[in-house]
Amino acid sequence: MAILGDMLELGGDAGRLHEQVGVCAKNTGAFTAACGPLSKHIAAGAGEGALWYPDADGLIAALPDFIRAGDAVLVKASHAMGFDRVVEALERMASAESC
Repeated sequence: MAILGDMLELGGDAGRLHEQVGVCAKNTGAFTAACGPLSKHIAAGAGEGALWYPDADGLIAALPDFIRAGDAVLVKASHAMGFDRVVEALERMASAESC
């Protein structure tokens, strides 16, 4: 599972570079959830089945829909995307499942 957000400050190639990340995720076989305006390109590159959320709040609300106990999850985005909240939500989910 890859939860990926916008990589900021990439300049004029940002869309193309985000799409390449999506293609790489697809090639690894990772289920991909992307978040943020630029990450729409990640979802496009990852292809059918990839999820896209416009913001972290929408992503966090949807986590229970696609995260299951035992999943390995990579979380990566620019710090400004606020993905520390995504990690905290994942930790709460993991704690609840272990009870």
